Amino acid sequence: MPEAGTAGRVHWSNAGHPPPMLLRADGRVEVLGSRPSGPLLGVAPDTARTEEDRSLDCTSVVLLYTDGLVERRGQSIETGLEELERALSSLAGCALEDLCDALLERLLPERLEDDVALVAVRLRG
Repeated sequence: MPEAGTAGRVHWSNAGHPPPMLLRADGRVEVLGSRPSGPLLGVAPDTARTEEDRSLDCTSVVLLYTDGLVERRGQSIETGLEELERALSSLAGCALEDLCDALLERLLPERLEDDVALVAVRLRG
């Protein structure tokens, strides 16, 4: 059951991907996840997975993405994550399809070095 003032909750386990990000209506971005990412699925099948969850309001967007969106040769992953946070912040209030298209346009290099997948979710209250 959602808490008062929320539209619902997101519950996830990270298996080797960068941390999910939460975009609030006012443009604030929060990196979700206090625990280190676990190993990729299948690498260590007996590894216990950690889970996390967060309450969401109906105007927030949760972004899940693969490392191809933020990792570049010759650039730290931290730099890529900071660029994603800035781009995401500037897109507050956009329709989800427009937000995804704009992130890809702003962040991807001319020549892709890795595959990229992203999912953006906004709950409806």
